[in-house]
Amino acid sequence: MSDRRLPLRRAPLPFRLLGSAVRAAGSLPGGDLAARGARETESWLLGELAQRLDGLRHEPGADGDAGDVTDLPPQADAIARFQGLLAVSLNQRPEDARRYLFDRIVAQLVPDEARIIAALSDGEPVAVCHVGAGMRVGPVSRWVLENASTVGKDAGVMLLDQVPNYIAHLRLLGLVQLGGPSDALHTRYEILETDARVRGAVAMVDNELKMRPRLQRGTLVLSELGQALWRACEASAIEHDG
Repeated sequence: MSDRRLPLRRAPLPFRLLGSAVRAAGSLPGGDLAARGARETESWLLGELAQRLDGLRHEPGADGDAGDVTDLPPQADAIARFQGLLAVSLNQRPEDARRYLFDRIVAQLVPDEARIIAALSDGEPVAVCHVGAGMRVGPVSRWVLENASTVGKDAGVMLLDQVPNYIAHLRLLGLVQLGGPSDALHTRYEILETDARVRGAVAMVDNELKMRPRLQRGTLVLSELGQALWRACEASAIEHDG
């Protein structure tokens, strides 16, 4: 593929960083191969971006001068951000990658979810139950309520009715995980099963679906990723206090 350069007066910062990384790689022992690969990546990326910018420039209503990348439509901004990530990836350390990962995860959290993570940080499992519907004999055919838990009250979240959704989101992010039932939480399960939302789900299965309600007990704990995030927060707090 030909090495097409951006039709701009000056290459954007991500590409200047990529060029610096290419030069740095070539100065290291055995860096010729890495530098060659980075140059090939740079050429391909620049060619792809040039084609996209050409397409944007010829869209109806676009003028003949692209101007700076920051003046282009949002699509070009996204491309530039992606190139920036590639440039950073050439020299990042594991701790840098972890910081980027945590930044992305935390940006998706709401305060109530942060409180749930804090409540689980002591490592003790909390009670969770799911309400399903099934025939008198046989497996559950559908779940009508998942992730009901006592952790909402324990954490002091503001929107208790959203706790199942919070837990589902935290599971999706990989920050919490479910486990089997715990005999030590027997009283907590009994309290949870008197919760209005759980009782409402049981009533719906019984009265509306005309099926047999099935309650499945379980536990909720932080995953390894959730523990790592909490440790990083603790370390940061200690550093700032110090």
